[in-house]
Order: sequence, then C-alpha cells, then structure tokens
Amino acid sequence: MTSKEFYLVDSDVFITAKNFYYSFEICPGFWKCLLHHHQQGSVFSIDRVRSELRAGASEDALVDWVNSSVPDTFFLKVDTEAVTNAYREIILWVRQHPICIAVVPDRRDRHGPHYRDSRTSRWPQ
Repeated sequence: MTSKEFYLVDSDVFITAKNFYYSFEICPGFWKCLLHHHQQGSVFSIDRVRSELRAGASEDALVDWVNSSVPDTFFLKVDTEAVTNAYREIILWVRQHPICIAVVPDRRDRHGPHYRDSRTSRWPQ
C-alpha cells in the first residue's frame, strides 16, 4: 500500500447504509462506489469488520455482498507488526499527554454538564 490518504470504513457505515438510505435495492450505486474506490486504493476496512458483518443472518443482503462481491484485499489485517507498532506509539503518546476531559452532570446546575480538566482536577467556576 502506498502512503496516500485513504478511508477506513467501520462496520456501522455498512450496517447503517444497508438499513436506511443506501439499501441494495434503493441505491446499488453506493455499494459499487465503495468497491470502485477500493480498487483505486482509497477505501478499506479491517478484517474484524468483515468477521462482524459475516456474523449476520445468512439471508442478509449485506452478508451476501461481503461474501460474494467484496475482495479480500478490501479488509486489511490488523494482527500485523506494523499495526502493533502504530498502536504502541499511540499508547505511549497518550501516556505522555495525560489529559482527559470528564463530563459529569452537576445536580446544582440545570444548564447541563460541567467539564473537568484532569490536569488540574478542578471544576470550572
């Protein structure tokens, strides 16, 4: 794979598209477009998404599409050294930059939640 930008599609994109606005009957062009852009090297997903989609009902159109129309190259393997190394870098960065914004409802305020910065452990006034 080259270093050009690409899109990594999660299972929810497939499931929501099939169940709502882009069903196979209403908008077959959406599904053809995904495959076209994959062939161009700009759209992929991961092998765990394929497993999740294949776990659907055998008569489901999405399961059939994944099994019959989508090439194996569409689903990138995540159990590789490169992915493990990238994940390690992300975890190290997160540990070195420990900022967390917590959303906690404040019962004294009727205007919604307050946000707390973990670096100061203080609540905004």
